[in-house]
Amino acid sequence: MCNFISKMTDKKDLNLSDYIIAFLSFIPLLGLLFGIISIIFGFTKKSNLLKILGILGILFTIILYSGLFYFGFKTESSYENWNVFTKNNLNKTFIFIEYYKTQNQTYPDSLNYLKEYDEFSSFIDLPKGNEFFYQKVSDSTYYFFGIGKDEKPFTEDDLYPSLSKENLKQSGLIKK
Repeated sequence: MCNFISKMTDKKDLNLSDYIIAFLSFIPLLGLLFGIISIIFGFTKKSNLLKILGILGILFTIILYSGLFYFGFKTESSYENWNVFTKNNLNKTFIFIEYYKTQNQTYPDSLNYLKEYDEFSSFIDLPKGNEFFYQKVSDSTYYFFGIGKDEKPFTEDDLYPSLSKENLKQSGLIKK
């Protein structure tokens, strides 16, 4: 083992700074740049150790961010955590829909009409990226909810705005 390492580090023109750059490649994200530099130094100075450290640093970043993406967006618990934001957007959009009704005596034909109140409003279910379901039934009633995990409207996993029974009676929202 020691023979192997000594063969990899037997180059006379390697500095401490070359190794520092190689070890900096293990910094997540920023390490990609240092990993590439370390690999280039490995080829120019004919050092396999610098090449290997650069490649391992890049792989570390890829594995770390892949894991973060998976556990942040693709697991059951992450979906439930993102629903907090979706419910917040549902509640805010519900208020805009009702405000639109007070201003125009009818509900909007689509959610795009609400952009005049808040141009940065998000009408999507955050974990899945589906648009909220909105359908005007009449001038005084409408369907509005977030399409649930099964991505089908009018099923049991759909998300509705948080309303008391009194607020639901005063609004035109039809809840199934």
